[in-house]
Amino acid sequence: EISCSLVGSEMCIRDRFLERSPKKKRIIFLQRYFYMLDTAEIAYMMQMKETSIRSILSRMRKELKSVLEEGGIWV
Repeated sequence: EISCSLVGSEMCIRDRFLERSPKKKRIIFLQRYFYMLDTAEIAYMMQMKETSIRSILSRMRKELKSVLEEGGIWV
């Protein structure tokens, strides 16, 4: 578990969100937003349709926004 006293609250909330996400979704999210892969590359690597990758990312962004707002961080 990540110590929130060592990082900013946004990072802590984001990291907890990712820890609680299913492994497959977490991998997709990290590939897109940390490794900057495009959705076609992720789809190929995960052996999924690109539209499925886009849907997962869209839902995760909405969930993360909601979690951040619950933590008092407005985006």
